[in-house]
Amino acid sequence: MIFLIVLGVIGVLLLLAGMYFCRVVIKPKKYSRSYSYDFVIERGEFEKSEFERLHKERVVVKSPFGYDLSGYFFPNGESKRAVVFCHGITWNLFGSIKYMMLFRELGFAGLVFDHRNHGESGGITTTFGKYEKYDLGVLVEWIRDRLGNDAIVGLHGESLGAAVTLQYLAMDQDISFCVADCPFSDLLDLLKLRLKNDYRLPPFPLINLASFFSRLSTDFRFVEASPRRALEGVDTPILFVHGEEDRYIPPEMSLEMAEQQRTTRRVFLAPEAGHAESFLKNSDSYTEEVIDFLKAFGLLDSEKAKK
Repeated sequence: MIFLIVLGVIGVLLLLAGMYFCRVVIKPKKYSRSYSYDFVIERGEFEKSEFERLHKERVVVKSPFGYDLSGYFFPNGESKRAVVFCHGITWNLFGSIKYMMLFRELGFAGLVFDHRNHGESGGITTTFGKYEKYDLGVLVEWIRDRLGNDAIVGLHGESLGAAVTLQYLAMDQDISFCVADCPFSDLLDLLKLRLKNDYRLPPFPLINLASFFSRLSTDFRFVEASPRRALEGVDTPILFVHGEEDRYIPPEMSLEMAEQQRTTRRVFLAPEAGHAESFLKNSDSYTEEVIDFLKAFGLLDSEKAKK
């Protein structure tokens, strides 16, 4: 009887732990737009006065799953080149502005937006690409409608956003290029690493239970979020960027995906940069890498390519 009681208590504790880790994954902490705007300005990610002078158009489109996706479009004269930007987890569209400003200098218009369950967009869970890639598709179509089907459309993503863009590439062979900054290659592999490093716990059975509860609540299994698998057969030009000192998502994940297709994939390992710090700590080198990447695939206009 005592054995059965102990076994039952262990079972209940495991179920509760599985529910807890499920919530940690699909309902992450989030920061408001007002907080993040003040934060990035204070950190010097871009000049407030310069940003506020830019013409921008508010964009609200409907997700295929029924909620609103909120963002801003920054036209760049008559340019028919544009980049759609995807921010990292817990953050919102203001995390993408520094990258938008970089590409703006290169002649691109920019569209920034909040992922589902972030910022001012709808949705109540984060699914690491399962649903987010379809949301991204709606924004890509908005750009094409706005600029014309002959527009050159690229993607830029950071962390979660990078993983979303990579998974989207398998759905849209007309994307001209992608810059993936510190992406994970496979969600299960990342969660196993985080569980070990952050909680000193083995992956089994907690990840299995968390994925089970995630499937019950939002029809999302962790195994479904795998940029590495999505990229099989994709030949879209991709620049992988990763901080050499990233301890949250190891740079080996970018290197692994770059090795899948050496012809159209490049890697920039940013010195002394942790997670999502590559641009902040290596802005000049980051810019040069982006320019060289775009030039290599003929994606800069003639005037910008001369710089």
